[in-house]
Amino acid sequence: MKHPHDLSVSEPPGGGRRFRPFLQPLVVAVVAFLLVGLTLFSGIMDLRTLDKTLTNYMEQRGLDMVENIRQGAGHYVHLLQHRPPPLLDDFALPNYDQPSFPLQESMIIHLMDLMRHMDLELAEGRLSGARLKETASREGIWFVGFFNQTGVPVLANRPVPESVHREAAPVLRGEKRILIHVFGPPEPREIAGWLALRREWGRGSMVLALKQTDVHLWWLKTAVQKALQDVGIGEQVSYVLVSDGRGRPLASTGRAPEGWEDAIRQGREPMSLRMDGPRKVLVNGEKLLEISAPVQFDKGVPGMIRVALSRERAEALLEREQKRGMVLMSFLGVIALLSMWLLYKNQNRHLRKMSAIEERLHQAQRLSALGRMAAGVAHEIRNPLNAISMACQRLNPDNIHLLSGVIREEVRRLDHIVEEFLSLSRHGRLAFRVQDIKPLIEHIVRLMDEESRSRGVQMVCEWREGPLPVPMDVDKMTQALLNIIKNAVEAVSDGGRVTLRVKEVGKAWARIEISDTGMGLTPEARKQMFDPGYTTKEKGLGLGLALAHEIIQGHGGQIRVMSEPDAGTTVEIRLPLKR
Repeated sequence: MKHPHDLSVSEPPGGGRRFRPFLQPLVVAVVAFLLVGLTLFSGIMDLRTLDKTLTNYMEQRGLDMVENIRQGAGHYVHLLQHRPPPLLDDFALPNYDQPSFPLQESMIIHLMDLMRHMDLELAEGRLSGARLKETASREGIWFVGFFNQTGVPVLANRPVPESVHREAAPVLRGEKRILIHVFGPPEPREIAGWLALRREWGRGSMVLALKQTDVHLWWLKTAVQKALQDVGIGEQVSYVLVSDGRGRPLASTGRAPEGWEDAIRQGREPMSLRMDGPRKVLVNGEKLLEISAPVQFDKGVPGMIRVALSRERAEALLEREQKRGMVLMSFLGVIALLSMWLLYKNQNRHLRKMSAIEERLHQAQRLSALGRMAAGVAHEIRNPLNAISMACQRLNPDNIHLLSGVIREEVRRLDHIVEEFLSLSRHGRLAFRVQDIKPLIEHIVRLMDEESRSRGVQMVCEWREGPLPVPMDVDKMTQALLNIIKNAVEAVSDGGRVTLRVKEVGKAWARIEISDTGMGLTPEARKQMFDPGYTTKEKGLGLGLALAHEIIQGHGGQIRVMSEPDAGTTVEIRLPLKR
């Protein structure tokens, strides 16, 4: 039966506390590792911020380069469109001092190099009709054809335009080596420009014709290539790729990836006309930051420029900062561990001192209690001594038998008083051995059987089957439980009951409950019931429960007393299943 008012006396021996390391080192360790974690997090965030800052810087540098290329290409396209020279005959080029002439020459040279390359492939037998059509479509050429010495077409990507055949006739007949009409003013006709020259790798001639859109494409190619040359690339620029709005490659510079032109034509590269954020790529084993930006060339001609900047310096800076962060965190971790170890050692030293002080304080308290008890014991001893003294004074041959019995009884009382006093003051070391607790309680019940019967008290035992082994000093535990059970029996009036319950609590404790149906205890009595010298009995010394409390504590156990006036008392004892 449990009651709301309870008294917990669960202090272990040694002044109320066991020797245990303080928790502060663990707290310091947690705080230290939290600081290390915060430092790590801060370092990671700083590295990310630094990486973002470097990326933004490189992105801005790439965008500045894109803008310079756009402006330069637009300027050169404008020059090509508005300063056209007259018909060029065998490179007898007039107006050589015109600013646009180097651009025109560059464009013509590119077209002638393309025609000579196809001428070489034809001479080697590698140029078929299908390949010729594919090359013409890829390079933005409307017509390209090869003719024999008599001007008859040998290979062409489409039927020979009559106007081109007529105007290129001097080259086809072998009268001239080259004729160029690419930079003339726009005319309302299908062919905007053409170029004819004698073959170098075979006999005959070859002709190339461009529509107006093809001329604009080649103007743009030439202008962009010239702009790339003007802008140049530094050490950190890996490559620059330029394409038009239709995804056709215009120019490149630097260490451009192999096959980038085919990849763009086939849609395998993101060259759409939209602003893409910078992306980190790995090209030929080199870490790069690639910036893609749409541009508008002269007269709103759309295009896309990709600039790839090397991240070697940025990665080296990030790696250096990362190493610094790791060194700092390692240093903090070592300091934290060292501080925790020093604090642990220092606090354990203080804890041992405190434990010794508490032990001495506890001993002093016990001695003080024993001193107070000594007065009570002296008072209790005086009564038997007075009785013995009076018996000795009246002793004569007639009453020797009667008075000797009185003397023996008073001597027995003296011995009992002294024995209880000595038991409390020197309960001594405990000799632990593992034993089942239930047979011990059954033995105590048998010892109390006669007294309980004489008082009309019923004793009931309740416990589960199976042993419940507890490490204990059997003699001392018997003495402690006997005192508590005897106190419960004496607290019950005729017809009452004392119930003993034994059970296992988890896997750590054995619980013994001793409940009686007596008058219960007041709150003041519960607080003092284990104090040496406190008793409610007329002839009691107040040592039994104090001694039981000391023994339970010596076993590392706990005692809880639950009681209310007129509602009985329950004493709960918990003993550890392991020492």
